[in-house]
Amino acid sequence: RVATPGGRILIVTWCHRDLEEGETSLTKKEERLLAKINRAYYLPRWCSVQDYVDLLEAKGATDIKREDWSYIIAPFWKAVIKSSLSL
Repeated sequence: RVATPGGRILIVTWCHRDLEEGETSLTKKEERLLAKINRAYYLPRWCSVQDYVDLLEAKGATDIKREDWSYIIAPFWKAVIKSSLSL
């Protein structure tokens, strides 16, 4: 157990975009880019925020709140992509 009943769990991680209705995966281009970033930074496979919500709900979590901080880290991504592609 990570939290007591009624406790809070905070997850801060890199995620890929949520899939649109009807999509079953990211585009091949997105998958290739994420694979390069994963190799450069030794990261595991990515999932979406919705994947985390689904996992938490499946385990009985309630009152789940999510925030999109991508606008805060967006300036950093150019450097991440550039450095991962130059390896």
